[in-house]
Amino acid sequence: MVKIEQTRRHKELVEEWRDNGALGPKPEAPNVANSASYTNAKTAATIAELVEHWEGISKNLSCTIRDPIVQGWIRNPLSGDFTTLLDRLTANCAKLAETLKLCEKVQQEKRLDGTRAKITIATRSPLALACWYNRLVQKYDSKQILLYKAGATPNERKKLQSDFDDDESKWVMMCTLHSVMTSINLQRANYNLMVEPSHKMSEIQQYFHRSDRRGQTEKIVHGYLLINSCSSLERRMLRSMDFSELLDEQVYKVKDGVKSKGRGTKYDAIVIT
Repeated sequence: MVKIEQTRRHKELVEEWRDNGALGPKPEAPNVANSASYTNAKTAATIAELVEHWEGISKNLSCTIRDPIVQGWIRNPLSGDFTTLLDRLTANCAKLAETLKLCEKVQQEKRLDGTRAKITIATRSPLALACWYNRLVQKYDSKQILLYKAGATPNERKKLQSDFDDDESKWVMMCTLHSVMTSINLQRANYNLMVEPSHKMSEIQQYFHRSDRRGQTEKIVHGYLLINSCSSLERRMLRSMDFSELLDEQVYKVKDGVKSKGRGTKYDAIVIT
């Protein structure tokens, strides 16, 4: 996985180098780490990559979730060493700032039935989920945030569903994209945020549709994607035709050939420049 990501990143750097008129030296191919265990410095670099989504990090610093340090952070995202590391690495994270801004908005809102608004926040990887969960717990009490980890048992999923649906104090659910796409309904959420956008439009729609389904009482369910304009990968996704059409559509107007006057999903991209 490390080699694949490094190769992909190198191709992006070469593309940017060519787009800029091939000025300066051509980016070098990465050196793949061959040691069985990675150092703390390289692990820290991986966290920074996840937070800033592959931008601004030296191309030869990376590691995988097989690393025992990373596994420990995924199991215990509120550990002291992980928190200290993220305090330093996320001090100026624009994506985190935008996420907290949206959470503040949701925290103040009420649904049409008078109950509080709720939000789900999704990442692609378990390590990124650990990062974002740690950061939100620093801002809000952990009792307000539900953490839906991959591999949850049926009983755990049932408890998470019940808590999110019925407990007014729990208004944030955090999850990986794949853990939540097909296994849980989220009609109590009227805001959904992807902090790590997928390049597959079908995955984006599946995630947002977990809350825009039968039982949802809000007329509009909001789906937000955080886009880092400094990321060539996310920039290309934003420019893709499928995504542009999705944004232009805004609210589903046709369902089964009939114009819908009911609820729909409104898609917005929060672009960080």
